[in-house]
Amino acid sequence: MSPQDVRMKKGSLWQHKIDFWVGVPLVLFFCLFKKKRKLPQEKPKTILIFNPASIGDSLLSSALCQALKNTFPDTTLTYLCSPSNQKIVHFLKGVDKTKGFTSKNLLRWVLFPRLKKKEVGAFDWVIDISPWPRVSALSCFFLCGKFKIGFKTPKQFRHYLYDQSVLHRNDQHEVDNFYDLIFPLLKKFGQPVLPRPFSQLCTMKNYPLRPAWQEQKKHQNWTADPKLLSPSEDYVLFHPWPSGVKAELKTWPEKNWVQLATLLPKNLKIIISGSKEDFLATESLRKKIAEIRSEWVCSFAGKFTLLEWIPILQKAKVVISVNTGFMHLAAMLDKPMIALHGPTQPKRWGPLSAKAVVVQSETKGCGYLDLGFEYPKNPPPCMDGISVEKVFSAFSALL
Repeated sequence: MSPQDVRMKKGSLWQHKIDFWVGVPLVLFFCLFKKKRKLPQEKPKTILIFNPASIGDSLLSSALCQALKNTFPDTTLTYLCSPSNQKIVHFLKGVDKTKGFTSKNLLRWVLFPRLKKKEVGAFDWVIDISPWPRVSALSCFFLCGKFKIGFKTPKQFRHYLYDQSVLHRNDQHEVDNFYDLIFPLLKKFGQPVLPRPFSQLCTMKNYPLRPAWQEQKKHQNWTADPKLLSPSEDYVLFHPWPSGVKAELKTWPEKNWVQLATLLPKNLKIIISGSKEDFLATESLRKKIAEIRSEWVCSFAGKFTLLEWIPILQKAKVVISVNTGFMHLAAMLDKPMIALHGPTQPKRWGPLSAKAVVVQSETKGCGYLDLGFEYPKNPPPCMDGISVEKVFSAFSALL
């Protein structure tokens, strides 16, 4: 089994199936005890944003957080998210506090109701920004809040537990869905202040500029090449690895990355990013590029957290990425970028940056993903429909 095959085992649909077949009956049961409340007349002093979803959604929600903070500058905004996302969410503009959440929290709150107030707190508004998981709607139901709002997503049967629900649409970007979610709340208290243009939607505050290349002593094994990357050198950053359900269908073929590397200008070095789970596949890709390209190429897979990647992203000449949270982080930093879209639809999940170029698959029937799990029985090879020549042409245009 190749390193690529090992990596492709990440992600499955079983969690979604359990969430549906167990979650829907639980939602319908608990909605019998739900008393719908009207939006309070007074401005909120505390707001909780609840998002147990992926890092990409968390980064995009920066727009929502800024809109709330612009309209209610004196309100304390707390963000409840997965512990793995907590550190980077702390640096989103508009967020005052962060708290970690796992599915174990929900079980404790059901068994010991007093714990929820102790662990999270009580809030005037609770806003659940996740579009489909029933477990998040159930968790929101048990949170302490005077008014709760969430998405009404077609065929997901989860909106019954909210005081107010807003239609989640599949014909617009997720940031616009976030705006739709909070617009009724903001409109009641005056003219909503929404961050525009898109290139300024998702921004961060005071993030640490860790000089990652000066950490060589700590990470002696980060590359087989002993030569260090200095901050003055130009490099291109490859992010080949998507995450989530059926990640292999969102992965550009390895041979295409290798071929693209041979076309890049000789004065540019290459960094390949990835998580710990991507280490073997990334090292395999690095070795194949190094065999035919004498210039420096390095794998940083698993060496840094997403937050620690920021200074490396900032200094990159160009970022080339598949559709994943890393792509949205590069867009937030307004880096020149090429985003590769196969099963994902750019109008729903594309990068929000004027410096980003989207290269979309030319294969018929692609761009079918909305919530992230709607794979057809026999999905077309979407990523094969993105040619190396088209990506290189986009790269040349950026430079």
